[in-house]
Amino acid sequence: MTWFGDVFGFEESSENIDRHITIDGGHMHSGGNGRTFRSGTLSVPTLDELRDEADAVADQVPGSLRIREVVADAQALHIDPANAGALFQVASQCNLLEMASPDATPANGITIYEYDHTQGPACAIACAAGTLQRNWFAQSTEDQVDTLAAVGKDLGNRSDHNGYGHFWEMRNGYALLTGAVPDDVPEAHDELAIGIHADTEVTLAGAGHTVTQAYCSALPLGYSSVDTDQVAPLARMVLNSSYEATLAAGAINAARSGNNTVWLTLVGGGVFHNPITWIVDAIERACNLYADVDLDIAIVSYRNSNPALSRLLGYGLALFVVSGFLGF
Repeated sequence: MTWFGDVFGFEESSENIDRHITIDGGHMHSGGNGRTFRSGTLSVPTLDELRDEADAVADQVPGSLRIREVVADAQALHIDPANAGALFQVASQCNLLEMASPDATPANGITIYEYDHTQGPACAIACAAGTLQRNWFAQSTEDQVDTLAAVGKDLGNRSDHNGYGHFWEMRNGYALLTGAVPDDVPEAHDELAIGIHADTEVTLAGAGHTVTQAYCSALPLGYSSVDTDQVAPLARMVLNSSYEATLAAGAINAARSGNNTVWLTLVGGGVFHNPITWIVDAIERACNLYADVDLDIAIVSYRNSNPALSRLLGYGLALFVVSGFLGF
């Protein structure tokens, strides 16, 4: 049986989802094995909305931001009861899913995530009920979540007669760049959205507690034949917006849950080919914006410490911590 079958008691298909899964409020019931999960509450707020909400709760989380690196496995961190109520940033596509390629659709399901050994799929599997909800109930192949839709409208990403945008084409959550860049790209865009899946149950190893996951995407430079420097304004705008939105969500979550830990990942790294310096710059920018909020920022590295983080960990906010590799 697959990991999906182990959790839900049946193998994944659209017919089986319709037959066995019901959602009532923040709870999901599987008729396949009689289990009920806290699937949580999904929202797709914009950066501007998160800023406003974070400002409203700032007096509930006074203090100073701290930043550290933790070398660990993302799933083991989810399972750890000390992280109940914490916020985990998850690298995803713009549809809040973990598509292995621009040709994969929600109809392909989430069982296949086990074959992608990167941070995003590992986190998605850790909270399987929430992931099932995002894939099968929050969207369809024909009508997908698009966290860049409002940004594209504002920047003039109009479609041509073939349906391709002037600056990017959105294909199954991948914003495939054309190489063209708007004249005026802001440092961060108020209308960029991220996925917030609050109070979603960790379904691995019988953990049972809930966490909040923030699903963020970057521009997939590695999937487009574009000059990296030419599209830098767009790519850096997305990174800046995503990290600022995540820390705003972390402040909101800390005030709500009492857990002030925000687990960050290097969104846009790996096959997306965003330069690590851009990612570190975006993290540093966000940390400076929330320097007076009591947040414990933990950047997760897999297997080994990442020397590219030394600048972040070496300036005023920094605390360097490395835990042992936990493994699967």
